[in-house]
Amino acid sequence: MIRKTRNLIIIFAFAAVLSALIVVTNKFDRNQEKVERSPVTTEQMALTNIANGSLRSLRIDNTKGLLKLSSMDGLSWIVQDTPLGYRIKDSLLKSITFNLSGIRGIRIDENPQDLTVYGLKNPLSTVTMTDVGGNESTVFFGNLNPSRNGRYTRLKSGSQVFLVPSSTANKAFWSLEDIREDHLPEVNLEAISSITIRSKSRNFKAVPHKEDLGPYRPLGAVMDVIEPWKSRLLIEDNTFQQTIASSPPPSLISGFPKESFENLSSIGLNHESDRIIIEDTDGGLLNLEIGSSDGRGYRYARESSYGETVFLIDEKDLKLLNTDPFSLTSKFVFLAGIDRVKEVEISGLGTSYLLEIDKLGNPDDDSDDIYRINGTETSERDFKEIYQNIIGLLCEGVAQNGIIDSEPELRIRYSHVNPDIPSRTIQFQPYDETYYLVEVEGEAPEFLIGRYQIQLMLNEIGEATGSK
Repeated sequence: MIRKTRNLIIIFAFAAVLSALIVVTNKFDRNQEKVERSPVTTEQMALTNIANGSLRSLRIDNTKGLLKLSSMDGLSWIVQDTPLGYRIKDSLLKSITFNLSGIRGIRIDENPQDLTVYGLKNPLSTVTMTDVGGNESTVFFGNLNPSRNGRYTRLKSGSQVFLVPSSTANKAFWSLEDIREDHLPEVNLEAISSITIRSKSRNFKAVPHKEDLGPYRPLGAVMDVIEPWKSRLLIEDNTFQQTIASSPPPSLISGFPKESFENLSSIGLNHESDRIIIEDTDGGLLNLEIGSSDGRGYRYARESSYGETVFLIDEKDLKLLNTDPFSLTSKFVFLAGIDRVKEVEISGLGTSYLLEIDKLGNPDDDSDDIYRINGTETSERDFKEIYQNIIGLLCEGVAQNGIIDSEPELRIRYSHVNPDIPSRTIQFQPYDETYYLVEVEGEAPEFLIGRYQIQLMLNEIGEATGSK
């Protein structure tokens, strides 16, 4: 029994050693086969080696079409047979000429004569180059390798197959559209000097600030709003900057339609088109005309620097068209500078107040001014707090019912420190149970103010003067 056990152990041990030997031998054979059948070597070869600045012509013929480039000096390039209004992205043009004039690849050793396997029997792209000496080089490009990090290539003048990195080979598959400029003109959004936004639902236009908005108005914003309001008003700087930051104008062209349009009105490009026109203080200009939708999330458009060229803009980049003009307009009913006012008279709703400022000595020095309310002298601080309540009245909306023909319930009259300048009166007419219609003398009535604001102002004055 002991002898049988010993024999079994010896047999199992021998079998294990034999199995291990077979595994090692098979692994060695497979490694040898892998080395012997390695499809590439690490040898780098130059397929094209045209010196910098020596390239004079480049022709790319692939499934996308024919791209022909020519140059007189190897620096400035002409793209031939381009559509009307075609513009080149210079950085991409330089990338093509630089990469294709110096193609390098790894020589393929496995089945180099079987061009069908590599897609080189009927090449997917043919690149032909001519240097300054008239020497011509033609390179064929075929399939991607299995790992898709390179493409099989060969010279027309030879049969050897090479593997060229995709970063270079991909340039052989570019077309006119791939090097076309797709950036719209840049404008400095922090230094806008004028802006026009026109859409079928709303218009907005602001232009450089006009200093003579009126003898009562203090120095205002950088721009004034002139549309859609009938009067020229100050822009609300902070809100405007926030709006531009959150909804900037489009900066990229999303694509170019393949079809041509004889009648641009059929795609909404005419005098009624939506517009975004922005100019900055450095002379930068974006003049964008926006047409109808293509039904796929884009809108047809043109831009002045592109001439009549029609392109597509992503609708998500056109949020600026939804701008609310009222949100960007200064809401102050009448922002009269205290240094320009001698008297403020308030009358109506059962109240009457007269605020007076006696300017003594130097008109520009208010340290010796005397302040009175209804004939009683008051402190500068108390006077200015009341005055702030008066000029702090804010419009809350736009009148929709037109001009209201009714007697004003309250009037505020401002008299200028210069007696030669006529006084200005602001009237508050009943609009409905919630609002008054504001009418600034000399301007069309357009805006509404809540009745509660008027009542709060009168309450503040009454409490400060003890007349409530």
